[in-house]
Amino acid sequence: MPQGGDQHKEELAKAMKARRAKIEKQNSGRGR
Repeated sequence: MPQGGDQHKEELAKAMKARRAKIEKQNSGRGR
């Protein structure tokens, strides 16, 4: 397995996590 693919997957997961945290923050702020 190429290491580059693993790194790309890791960065993708990090970006998705940050995106989800941002959305959750907006949702919680709007709900209150």
